[in-house]
Amino acid sequence: MPHLPPRMDLPTHSVENQPDARGDIDLFADDPALRAYVPAFGADPAHLGGFGADLSREEMRHAGKEANRHPPELVCFDAGGRRLDEVRFHPAYHRFLQKGLGAGYAAIPWEGRQGGHATHAAMVYLASQVEPGTCCPMTMTYAAVPALKAAPALFDAWAPKLTARMYDGAAKP
Repeated sequence: MPHLPPRMDLPTHSVENQPDARGDIDLFADDPALRAYVPAFGADPAHLGGFGADLSREEMRHAGKEANRHPPELVCFDAGGRRLDEVRFHPAYHRFLQKGLGAGYAAIPWEGRQGGHATHAAMVYLASQVEPGTCCPMTMTYAAVPALKAAPALFDAWAPKLTARMYDGAAKP
């Protein structure tokens, strides 16, 4: 998205004490504490490296700001007066859900891989630095899997859907 470069020399003042724009960063590679603890707890550093680098690109950070700038909108009726009761989210919100769920945010702990829960915890930490609002529905999706084990028929029907690395943002009954 094109935008004008910031001006630092203004007629009223000069901006001298602000850092340059961050541009693309890497939340995983630039976090020595996280990189140290990931292997100590058995999490998957290769997966987290890719997720952190992808999530922390400037365009994703901008999308995070957009997702927060445009709160969910309740649409009670359509243009013809028919009842909808639909909550609509900004496309950037859906983009983050696709990114997180596609990367296994809710699935990795239940796929049987070593360190799945530690990898999930590190993904929560990384995602919340860019767009924390989407962490709630993704974490509820993750948490629903063990909760459904109390009802085997529900578990059998829903666990594969909850752990699928897909996101469908369509409004459905």
